[in-house]
Amino acid sequence: PNAAARWVQTPHVLPDGARFLPLGAPPHPSPSGRVGRDFTWCFAGQVTHDRRRACVDASQSLSGGLLLASDRFATGLPPTTYLDLLRRSKLAPCPSGPVHPETFRLYEALEAGCVPIADARTPTADWGSWWQEHMPDRPFPLVSEWAELPDIAPGLLDGWQEQANRCTAWWKNRKLDVARDLASDAGQEPG
Repeated sequence: PNAAARWVQTPHVLPDGARFLPLGAPPHPSPSGRVGRDFTWCFAGQVTHDRRRACVDASQSLSGGLLLASDRFATGLPPTTYLDLLRRSKLAPCPSGPVHPETFRLYEALEAGCVPIADARTPTADWGSWWQEHMPDRPFPLVSEWAELPDIAPGLLDGWQEQANRCTAWWKNRKLDVARDLASDAGQEPG
């Protein structure tokens, strides 16, 4: 095994020689069965800072969406209900957390087959270079200002299935890469 292997989650800057470990989706039970995509977009979660308020405002200008706002983390929907709503949605706006742009919502959206729209900023800083460093090949869009959403959403919806397929394939490959690299660092053959 590589005794010097170091994996870091939500780094501001990745230390030399360290590997980036994506936050990933929490281990919620997955809803079963196929569902239709009857929502253009869905946001269910806390709206506790300016970036999230801007995201909600911009999202509400798009028709066919669903907004379920809460005021604290983990006080909203049961996980299976939340994941079912994502599975019924085409787009998933993913505003930043209060400190870091990477959120569980991004990975939950990828697991649900949505096209996530990630935030390049937090309430206090621009993180565009973070995305370039850690996910330069990401197939989902990044917004610097949520006011951009009404302009980019029509293009995402026009080619939604193809875009969603690219996002799903990218995420599956990303998970396989992480598993392979973890196994390699532990001195094991990937399974």
